[in-house]
This record gives sequence, structure tokens and C-alpha cells, in this order.
Amino acid sequence: MVREKVRARHWTVKHFNTDMLLLERWCLKTLINLNQQEDFPISPEAPEPHKPTKELVEVAFGLKRFADPSGLYMIVRSGGQFTLNEGELSIGTMRMGDRLAGAEFCLWGVPFFLNLLPTPFPMQGANLLRHNIKHCFQTFDDKRRPVKSHVVKFFYPGD
Repeated sequence: MVREKVRARHWTVKHFNTDMLLLERWCLKTLINLNQQEDFPISPEAPEPHKPTKELVEVAFGLKRFADPSGLYMIVRSGGQFTLNEGELSIGTMRMGDRLAGAEFCLWGVPFFLNLLPTPFPMQGANLLRHNIKHCFQTFDDKRRPVKSHVVKFFYPGD
């Protein structure tokens, strides 16, 4: 990152807000499109194996919201750290049996999980966090001391 190269001991911390509802909708739309070539049902009520249900379409277009525990979560692994990597994007779908259960999205180095199931998804070795998360990123000053650089708040409107 650019700030790592700056030789200053103190600087203004940059603050950013991320609307998780908009990100959740983008992830859902992306997952629906990725699943078009697959024969994995999105839900038992799906009209065709790879087609989304009416409810998922309504969520994708902001007409409805996911009911807990479905929806987008930040993945936090014990001892894990996030490193922001500009432009990094990876998506891995997850299935439970023959059904599409969700997907792990890694966006700029920050991992998220979109749960499509009406039950909590068992994520081995990780916690799934959903509402109002604040994450502080740091870099190092010229004496290699940790210095807070960015604060990103992940929020759901109305929470």
C-alpha cells in the first residue's frame, strides 16, 4: 500500500464506511450469475436447478432482506489478519449435499461469506460476524512501530 512507504510517524487515520446491505446484494447477484452454468439447486423451491427463487430475486433487487441466519457475514479466523490488496477478488462456491449453500468472497483481502441456507452455515475454524463491525488496519512508521492507518466500518443500514 502507498502509506507503507510514507516516512512519517503520525498521520491522519482514514475512515471508510461499507454498506453491507449493498455489498450483500452485489454478492448475491454475482453468485446467481456464477451458478447459471451449474446444475446445483439454489433452494428446494427453485423453479429450475440453477434458477433463483422469487425470494432471492427480491433480495437481490432490494425489495426484501435476508432473514437471519441467511445473508452476508465477515469471516474472522482465529489469529487471522487482513491485508488489503488492491484489486484482489476471489469467489469460491460452497455446497451442502447437492445444494448451493453460499459462497466465500475475498474482496481486497477481506473475506466474506454469503449464506443462502435458512440455518447457520458451519464454518470450520472461523467465526462469522454480521452486524456493525469495525476493523482497524495498520502499517508501520519509520521506526517499524505499528501505526493505525485506516478504519473501516461495515454496517447494515437500520441496525
